[in-house]
Amino acid sequence: MGSAVTTEDVARLEARVERLEEKLSEAMGLIQSLVVSVEFNDKEPFARECAVHFISGVKQAAVQMQIAIMETRMKGQPVDTYPDTMFGQFPSVVAAKRQEFSSMDDMAESLAPLVGSRELAKKLVVAYRQRGLGQQ
Repeated sequence: MGSAVTTEDVARLEARVERLEEKLSEAMGLIQSLVVSVEFNDKEPFARECAVHFISGVKQAAVQMQIAIMETRMKGQPVDTYPDTMFGQFPSVVAAKRQEFSSMDDMAESLAPLVGSRELAKKLVVAYRQRGLGQQ
């Protein structure tokens, strides 16, 4: 005879499906970013850098949000109030709302935990600026 499916089994399967859906969403975002980076290589420097370094989906949104926050803080302007839970899985984004930034090095140091290195952080900030994001 077959064994009965328990509530724990269902919960495990639902959690696995959720993780797979997240991975699929990330992959779809990466594919879209790669298409953009190939098609608009010079016109979309931020998308290109994200695609080349496999940053997509929610993580790409977090990177973009953190850079926007840092740029705003660097200009001495107030940051829009976003709930900390909005990017709770990315502590550097939450921390950036409370930090002061006076140089590219400050920004790279703050962004590095999210993207993996200061060098990549600098590339992403430069690409963000080249694209004209966050400028008024």
